[in-house]
Amino acid sequence: MQRQEVIISQLAKVGIRVKLTPLAPQQAVQAYMVEKKGSMFISPSSAYPDPSQFYEALFGKSALRNPSGVELPGFRELLDATMEAQDQGKRKEAFVKLQKFVNENALAFVHYIAPSVSVRSLKVKGHQDSLIAVPKLAGGWLEA
Repeated sequence: MQRQEVIISQLAKVGIRVKLTPLAPQQAVQAYMVEKKGSMFISPSSAYPDPSQFYEALFGKSALRNPSGVELPGFRELLDATMEAQDQGKRKEAFVKLQKFVNENALAFVHYIAPSVSVRSLKVKGHQDSLIAVPKLAGGWLEA
C-alpha cells in the first residue's frame, strides 16, 4: 500500500490523477485481467524466457494485462521484428525500437526493478535460481 501511495503521489506531480481501489492480489487479478475493470494495474511482473513474450503479455491485443483489448498501430510490426531478427545485434536494435514505441506511447509505467538476491549456507548444494526469482528446489540438498 505504501508503494502505491508513493506512485500515486509521483503521478500527481505530473498531472495524472489516480483513484486507487486496494484489493487482495487474487481479487485484483480477477478484477483487472478477467473482468476487465480498471485502467491500470500496479503490480510486479516476473521475467519471461524471451523478452518478446513480455511485450506480448503486456500490450498484445488479447493479453491478460491489456484489458482494453486495444493494440496500438505499429506495435505488432515492431514486436514481430524482435522475433524475426536472427543475430543478437539486430535483435537488440529491434528491441530498442519497440521500447521507444512503448515509452513514446506511455504504455507502461516502470516504477522500480528489484534484483533477485539469494542467501544460503555453503552447506546448500544444487541450488538453482530461475527467471521468475523463485529458486528451483527439486535438485537441492543439504550437505552434512
